[in-house]
Amino acid sequence: MGLPTPFCRSFMPKEETTFALENETCEKWEVKYIAYKNGISAGWKSFVVAHDLIEGDVLVFHLMEAFKFKVYIIKASESNEVDVTPSPKPKKRKLSLTMVKEKHKKSTPLLVKAIEILEHSETNNKDIGPEVLEPSTTPFQDLKSFEHFRIKVNGQCIDSELSEEVKLGYYKLCIHKKQFLHDDVHKNLYHKLVVGMIGETVNIAKSEFGVDLKRYVEAKKNEKLIEDEIVKVKVKLLELKIKAKGLLGCLKDKAEKYMIKFQDEVDVPC
Repeated sequence: MGLPTPFCRSFMPKEETTFALENETCEKWEVKYIAYKNGISAGWKSFVVAHDLIEGDVLVFHLMEAFKFKVYIIKASESNEVDVTPSPKPKKRKLSLTMVKEKHKKSTPLLVKAIEILEHSETNNKDIGPEVLEPSTTPFQDLKSFEHFRIKVNGQCIDSELSEEVKLGYYKLCIHKKQFLHDDVHKNLYHKLVVGMIGETVNIAKSEFGVDLKRYVEAKKNEKLIEDEIVKVKVKLLELKIKAKGLLGCLKDKAEKYMIKFQDEVDVPC
């Protein structure tokens, strides 16, 4: 798969690199990026065949780690949200998928108010402007509990596509930010992509919380060790003080005895 030269010069490695691609079901493929060709070679054909890709399908690559991408696939045949016209004669043997190019240089951050990390790729649909979803049916201030929490995208409730754990985590993020985070998403964004973004946002929030919790536990452990060490030092200091006091008392007694002997010697008549 060929990539635009300006994009490669700005963002891709300058040498041959192996990337990991992970689909929405967490299956993984390895592909090789050939720097001097500005394209992806080994492994890409297997990925294309496995997902039955044709020209017109839209792929969104979300960078998870330095050399790992989460790939969201929007099939041209199943989505009307993205205006992509499939080629009348898709190539079967050698397929070159075109990336979604900007026609409006405006990117909309997805769920950045929860964690300012995730941003979705731009869309090449001319009809898609800066519209955002209509606010959720229930105003946030009227949300009483988790049982009343519903996630709607383009008027469609996507609760069933999220696990209870992810939904609860997302609910807590919304409560923390005091608003429905998905209200800022583009109106025509494919709902499955929003599902994936919500899941990744919750995972990132959990990982960050896990790091903070680990640091807190380690800090508390170190604090306890330091407190124990302070107690030991105080006990040692007390022991030294008692020992020093005893030595001083002993030396004082000896000094008094020597003074008496000295006085006796002085008083002896010549």
